Amino acid sequence: VNRAVACDGWRVAELRLLPEEFFDWPALLLTEHERGAPWPKCLTVGMVTCLAKVDKNEGNTESLQQVAPYAEETRPITNLALWVSLWEKVRYEQRSAWRYSWMHPSMHGTCRNVKHVSWKLAMIIEKLHNTAERFSGASINRKKFFDLLQAQIVMPLLEDLGMPVCIIDAVKRFYTQL
Repeated sequence: VNRAVACDGWRVAELRLLPEEFFDWPALLLTEHERGAPWPKCLTVGMVTCLAKVDKNEGNTESLQQVAPYAEETRPITNLALWVSLWEKVRYEQRSAWRYSWMHPSMHGTCRNVKHVSWKLAMIIEKLHNTAERFSGASINRKKFFDLLQAQIVMPLLEDLGMPVCIIDAVKRFYTQL
């Protein structure tokens, strides 16, 4: 994770300078949230910044510094506490086997992205469209996962799929307190 100062005042570069033993204390605290402890206020603050949308195909880095004249030309980025992001990343990585236990082979995760399925998917959609068959689909990008989906919709689905309730409850409490 590379970014500027997070809401809690930490930078990734600063965390990398700390001795490994330091992380035992935050790990214990974050585990307590999974056991029902409320999140501290300093971790449940988020700052939303609206950045100008940039066409990555243009390769124009100067436009990154421009101010967008219209709200529709921006995208909101929520900056949370770095400790919350790290907790989510660790739990996400620990649930890899669980995710692949219910993911259909056509679903893609680590080391695969839309480029790997776009042509095949385009052909399937074209066929269904031409035959007037009904179809639907979903796309989940882990990096934007919580920005795109409502927590009250996602959490029951994750529970039905077998995610540990203690993690789901910790996330629910986080969103309630955010």
